[in-house]
Amino acid sequence: MAVVEKDTLVEQVAILLQRRYNIFTEILNLTNDLLEAAGRRDDVSVSLLLDMRQESLEKCEDNWQELRQLGENPSSEGRYVKKLVFQDPEGIAPTNRMEQKILDLRVRLLDRIREVKEKDRMLSLNMAQEKSYYSGRNR
Repeated sequence: MAVVEKDTLVEQVAILLQRRYNIFTEILNLTNDLLEAAGRRDDVSVSLLLDMRQESLEKCEDNWQELRQLGENPSSEGRYVKKLVFQDPEGIAPTNRMEQKILDLRVRLLDRIREVKEKDRMLSLNMAQEKSYYSGRNR
């Protein structure tokens, strides 16, 4: 793989992962706002925030498809992207600063996703109560 191609590919991955992190930050903020609105029983705000959150989730899906497309190439470049994007970041030894940046982004992204999942669980329990997916699970 040519160095220029690899560098460009690494930059694309970094940009998409940063965008993904920003999208999940937006989802987290909207989820926090939803929790507040649900606590106030503000149905108008809840409805608006749910629509906004859905838009962010759609952006997240589009971003995911872009990342997957980069890794679908059966060449060495595709395998390289798959390694950077899908392999456990703890199991990868970076070979340059950009790879390190990507791995750091992935760790931050995984933490952000955990935060969103926890807030989503709280939101579901708050709004759906006994009908919540989480109501029968250990908390």
